[in-house]
Amino acid sequence: MLFLFLFLAAVQVPLSTAMLFGPSLFCFSVIGQRQADLLSNLFLEGIGLFGCDEYMLFSSLPAEELFKNSMSAHPTWPTSGPVVHLLSHSVDMPLSMAAVREVWHRVSEDGRYKRFNWILKMDPETVFHPDRLRDILSLHCSHSDCDAMALQNGEVIPGAMQALTKAAVAKLAKNQLDDCEDEAADSADAEVQCLQKSLHKSDVKLVKEPSLFKDFSTSHSMRICTLSLGSFWPFLAWPDYMTCMGQAGYSVQPDAPSNPSQVSWTRDVLQQGYYVRPTMFCWVLVQHKGEEPELLKWQRQRDLGIFACDGWMIVSNASAREVLPAEAWHTHISIIHGNTTGGRTFRTVHGKLISEPADAGVYAKAWEAVFEEGSYRSFDWVLKLDVGVVVVPERLRSALNALCQPSACGSKIVHNFGGDLLGPVEAMSAKAASTMAAGMHTCTTAAKWEMQPEYRWLSSCVSTLGIGAVRSALLLSDHKALPRPCDTVHGCFSPFMNLGYHALCLKQSGYYYIAPPPTTTLTRTSTSTSVTSTSATFTTSTVSTTTVTSTVPKVAPMSIFAFEGRSFQKKLPVWVITAENEQRGIPFALEIGAALLAMIAIPSLGCMLCRRSAAPAATSRDEPQDTAEALLTGPAGQAGGV
Repeated sequence: MLFLFLFLAAVQVPLSTAMLFGPSLFCFSVIGQRQADLLSNLFLEGIGLFGCDEYMLFSSLPAEELFKNSMSAHPTWPTSGPVVHLLSHSVDMPLSMAAVREVWHRVSEDGRYKRFNWILKMDPETVFHPDRLRDILSLHCSHSDCDAMALQNGEVIPGAMQALTKAAVAKLAKNQLDDCEDEAADSADAEVQCLQKSLHKSDVKLVKEPSLFKDFSTSHSMRICTLSLGSFWPFLAWPDYMTCMGQAGYSVQPDAPSNPSQVSWTRDVLQQGYYVRPTMFCWVLVQHKGEEPELLKWQRQRDLGIFACDGWMIVSNASAREVLPAEAWHTHISIIHGNTTGGRTFRTVHGKLISEPADAGVYAKAWEAVFEEGSYRSFDWVLKLDVGVVVVPERLRSALNALCQPSACGSKIVHNFGGDLLGPVEAMSAKAASTMAAGMHTCTTAAKWEMQPEYRWLSSCVSTLGIGAVRSALLLSDHKALPRPCDTVHGCFSPFMNLGYHALCLKQSGYYYIAPPPTTTLTRTSTSTSVTSTSATFTTSTVSTTTVTSTVPKVAPMSIFAFEGRSFQKKLPVWVITAENEQRGIPFALEIGAALLAMIAIPSLGCMLCRRSAAPAATSRDEPQDTAEALLTGPAGQAGGV
C-alpha cells in the first residue's frame, strides 16, 4: 500500500537530473611546465580536472610541448591528449593579473560554462573526489537557475578552489576584473582579493562553506584527506595525490570496518519504467566457448554487465542453449552466421609493433543484428560492451547524462578514454545509432575493411557518416596496461574476465553482492477480544492471541548490490521502495512515506473509530496479508524486508 501510494505520488512530479546525479561541474585550470607530469597522470586516470563534466585547460605552452615526456613514456597515451588553450601571457606563478583576466575572458567567451550549475577554477595540485564535492555544492545549489553566488572557505575565497555558480560567472564576465592592476601580483592573494572585489561590485553573494577546501600548505601535521571535506591542496607529487584520493574514498577497501555505511541498490532504481534518464540499451557479442559464457552466466544471475542496463541484447553464433544452458529459458540470443573471432593485424605505436584483433567484419554483422532487432530505438543511448567489462550503472548513467540532455542529444559517439575510442565500451546516442543503421553500407566498401580492429573501423565509419564525437573521461577506466584497484568515480572498468577479479573490482568500486534466501518466512501475531453480556450488571470479556506463520516465495529482485557511499542515498527517488531497500538504507523514503500516509490515514481512522464506537464489539480474527504486500509492509504493518 505504501509503495503504491508513493509511486502514484511520484509519477505526478517529474524527476530532475540534479536529484539523481547532483550538480554539474565545469572546471578550468592554468598550468605550467612543472605541473605537466602530474596533469598527465590525472589525464590517464580520468580524475582531477578531467573528472568534471567539462573542462578547459590553459597554458602558455602547447600540448605537444607540455606532454612530450608523457607521450613517449606511457604506452597507453591516447592519440589525442588533453586539449590546451594557449595564452598570450606567461603562466609563471603567481599569475599576473593580465593572465588572470585573459583566462576569465576566454572562459566567458567560450560559453560552455552556461550548461553547468557550478564553475570551478582550480589549481592542478588540488585533490577532490567529484561525488564528495557535489554533495557540498548541492547544499547551496543543485539546479539550473541558482542565484549568483561564490563560496568562501572562511573569510576569503580559496585561491586553489574557486567555486561560482554560472549566474555569478555571467555577472563577472561583464566586469572582467577591470579594477585590478595589470602588473605581476606581489603575492598569491592578489588574485583572490581582486576576484572578491569584482564579485562584490557585481552584486554576487559570498557564502561561507567551511567544508569546501582544506589548505595544507601551512600545516605541519600529517596531511589526512577526510571524507567530510570537498577538496585538498597542495599535492604535486603523484603518490601523495593518490594517497589523498584514497583517503577521500577513491577506492573502497572491501570488507574493511572503516567503510561508510551501506546503502541498498537494486535494478528497480534504474529500470526504464521508473523514468530515470538517460536510458541505456546495452549489447554484447559473446563466444559460445571459453570463459565468456561462464562470466556472462554469472552476470545474468546477478543482473550485472549488460543486464544492469534498461534494455539488453546478446549476439552470438550459437543459441542460448549452447551459450547459457542454465539461463536459456529466460534469455534470448540473436544468432549471426560465421565465426565470431577474427584474425590479427599489426600497427606501429611510438616505434613499437602492436598486435590487434582484426574483427571489424565480425562486429559489422553484430551491429547489423542490433539494428535489425530494433529495440535500441526506445532508449537514449546504445552501448556495445565486452563481456569482461565491469559496469557500475548509476555512474555510467551519470557520465552519459553529463554529455547532453536526453531530449537534445543529437547524433554523437563518445570517445571514452582521453581522446580515443576504445573497444570495450562504445556508446552512441540513439540518433547516432539510427544514422549508422541507415548508412552502415557505406562503411563496408573499402578494400580489406573487415581486417581492421573493430574500434578503428567504427571510428572511421561514424566520421564518414557525420556523427559527432564527444569526450568523457569518466565512461571507462582502462586497466589493461596498468593493473590497479577499481575506483568510485568511473562508470566502467576493463578488462576483468576472471570471475574473482570481476567481483573484486565491483567491491573496490563500492558494490557488494548479497545472496537472498529462496523463500521468506512471515510471522504475524493478532489479538482479538470477544465480549459476552451475561446480565444487566456484569460483562465477560475473552482475549485470544493467534500467531500465523507462513513460508512464501521471494518476490523481490533475485540479487542486490549494496552501494558504499553517503551521497547516493539522498539521490534515490523517494518512491523507489523494495523489501531490500526498506531493510537497508532508505530511511528518508520511509519517513516521507510514513508522513504522507499518516496525513491521509489519521483522519480516515478517526472517522472509522467514531462509527465503530456506536456498534457492539464483535469477535475478529486478522487474516495473513497478501504475499507481495506482506513483503513490503512486514510484520504488524512495519517497514520490513527479506
